[in-house]
Amino acid sequence: MIQQIAQHLSVELRHKLFFVSSQDNDINFADIGYNLSRAIEDNLDNKHLSLFADEKLEELIKGNVISNPEIGKYVAIGNIGILFEPELKFDLRAKFDSWAKSYVLIVDAKEDMIINNTFYLASARNSPYSINLSEISYKTIYNEIQ
Repeated sequence: MIQQIAQHLSVELRHKLFFVSSQDNDINFADIGYNLSRAIEDNLDNKHLSLFADEKLEELIKGNVISNPEIGKYVAIGNIGILFEPELKFDLRAKFDSWAKSYVLIVDAKEDMIINNTFYLASARNSPYSINLSEISYKTIYNEIQ
């Protein structure tokens, strides 16, 4: 998968966002759902939960940056459902935009999760569980399982 991503990288790219299947073994995905839930579990009643969660999420992202000779610095994230929790108030469009400018951002996603430049969480096809990608350049890479 790393080689496929490298083929699509260009210096001119404003964003380096890739949606791939985590079934490929050469990418180690950070389990955002598990790690973020553990990081905030003792603060769920905190009136500043969204700020605390945002800080912990950024720490998780920065802590999972990997340097690769073929694609440079990247972060691969999976199990991202927690990012859509309304109580956490994440602006996911802004986060994806920022992360994909700073690193190669690799998101574990199934093929049918992006429709008309909108990323949908699983089979939920409604706006609270979506990210508008219309102004973020991205690429989907899926290997056929043979």
